Amino acid sequence: MRFFILPAAALTLLTVSPAQAQQVDVPPATPPSAPTPAAAPTAPAPPATLFKLGADASRIEIGVWGVTLPFYSGVERQLGQHWSFTADVSPSVSFAGRRAGGVQLNRLGAALGGRYYYSQARRQRKGKPVQALGGTYLQLQYHSEFTGYYGNYYYYGPINDRLQYRHAPGVQALWGYQRRLGQRGFCDLGAGLRLHRSDDFYYEGVYFVENSRLSVGPTFRVRIGLAF
Repeated sequence: MRFFILPAAALTLLTVSPAQAQQVDVPPATPPSAPTPAAAPTAPAPPATLFKLGADASRIEIGVWGVTLPFYSGVERQLGQHWSFTADVSPSVSFAGRRAGGVQLNRLGAALGGRYYYSQARRQRKGKPVQALGGTYLQLQYHSEFTGYYGNYYYYGPINDRLQYRHAPGVQALWGYQRRLGQRGFCDLGAGLRLHRSDDFYYEGVYFVENSRLSVGPTFRVRIGLAF
């Protein structure tokens, strides 16, 4: 009887073990994973525009005009990554002077120019934060200014004694630094050279005769105020 049982058991092992080996050795197939959606391209930031309103402390004067307060308004538009376009209007108002009968417009200037913020690229390479329309810059601008004067102020009495204006156009090259102060403030400091028309006055009888020439001189700005 044992001789019949042993062959039967061996035959059973031979027929079952391949199926069992197939179930143990071959892992179940995993379903294919869903394709990862491609990331949407990031839209470039829109160009920044800055509206500025304040005063230029470098042009405050106290003298025969009384107290002269220089106001400032301007707009700056980003062009490209480190460039910008600037447009400024700078009126100066005088009051409490010997010659002024009240508040008078002593000076009116306007300028158009461009800026290059050269420090932004260096800060980006170092991994430092960069502020749009902020940092150290070089600027070239055309500047036009009307300055008030009295035709016969320095001589004999009130002959032609009325406020007149002379026009002094010119070109300015500046090195400066601008930054935001909080959320609504700004400061803009600069110094440079200007090439402009200068008027000389001579006395002949009772009239002034103008002699115009080109002059080179320094120019400064200390602007502070609100930014929007």
